[in-house]
Amino acid sequence: MSKQRIPTWIWYVWPVLIVVVVILLRFPEADGIASQAGKQLYELHCQSCHMADGQGFGKLVPPLAGADYVLDGGPELACIIRYGMTGEVEVNGERYNRPMPAFGKLPAVEVRSILLYIRSAWGNQAPDLPFDQIRDALNRCAPVAIIDPVY
Repeated sequence: MSKQRIPTWIWYVWPVLIVVVVILLRFPEADGIASQAGKQLYELHCQSCHMADGQGFGKLVPPLAGADYVLDGGPELACIIRYGMTGEVEVNGERYNRPMPAFGKLPAVEVRSILLYIRSAWGNQAPDLPFDQIRDALNRCAPVAIIDPVY
């Protein structure tokens, strides 16, 4: 009985094929799952003020749909979600001055999911913010005032 030899080229090709398959299959699916989770988290935590269509609530709550603040913002937006915000903010030329409650118990991965959703929903086309940038921003920013909503 003779042993069959595996061709040498297979030893070089299969690791590359595995990497390509992982890149093509894993990452779009992960972002799709994160975006779906972000939508559910948005509905739970944000929709009551910013509305289902992201248009905000009149002169009280700023919009997220088409908002320069969201589209031009970076990882520091994660700090607003986790720690809330007080004081005046300008969005699309309009000034808003109502406190935004904090969601201090949200883990970084959920904050990223919300950001992924609001930066891509309602026609928004802002680039994704990598998890490590969001995590680093959350580690740098200090809570101004935590106003956790009561459920």
